[in-house]
Amino acid sequence: MAAAYEPGPDGTWVVNLEVESRKFRADGEGVETEVPVDDWIDIAVFGEREPGSSPDGKLLVLEKRRIDAAETVFEIVVEEEPRRAGIDPFTKLIDRNPDNNVASVSAASGS
Repeated sequence: MAAAYEPGPDGTWVVNLEVESRKFRADGEGVETEVPVDDWIDIAVFGEREPGSSPDGKLLVLEKRRIDAAETVFEIVVEEEPRRAGIDPFTKLIDRNPDNNVASVSAASGS
């Protein structure tokens, strides 16, 4: 996952979030088979951490977005400087490695 932001022209911030997703189904024997991804999944952007906010920071945007490819890029506009962003940030889906769902957002080169 990679996330970068640039200042927008109107005081906003434009976040480009690149995510990878894979989906598997298990049969009754526990054998997993990869299947195509075509789901609506939470995408989030977080700002500065505040008292009482998520460990990832203040929630700036939480939207369900359709993911129908192994690699997807989202552009999300937020009103405050972003700090972290990710896919399924609250681990609603079964995930063997949920620690890689949210990453730091860095300033895009040249910003």
